[in-house]
Amino acid sequence: MIENDEMSAGFRREYVLEVSGGSLPERDMLPFAHRQDCDDVAGFVVDNGEVREAVIEIHLTYRGGPEIPGYPQAKRFASFWEWLKSAIDDSADWCGEEELADLKEP
Repeated sequence: MIENDEMSAGFRREYVLEVSGGSLPERDMLPFAHRQDCDDVAGFVVDNGEVREAVIEIHLTYRGGPEIPGYPQAKRFASFWEWLKSAIDDSADWCGEEELADLKEP
């Protein structure tokens, strides 16, 4: 999950910047999760100022401007629950014993 509003706003600004050239149909998102081992961010799709049920997971490029068509790379999910199932599977792929030990530390 994203730790604070400032971090969420930063991901959102970067996403809006990267898609401003029309590279993706989703022009805005409300980020709620950031993958720790890469630059993937998940958020609810925002359409005409309304937060939708759909979730988009994108790999930010941090290019500093609009991206070419197809970037940032995106996965789309119909709901938070569909995304969560995928996130659990992805977590199992990268979360080894060392990462689990970090979670146990006070």
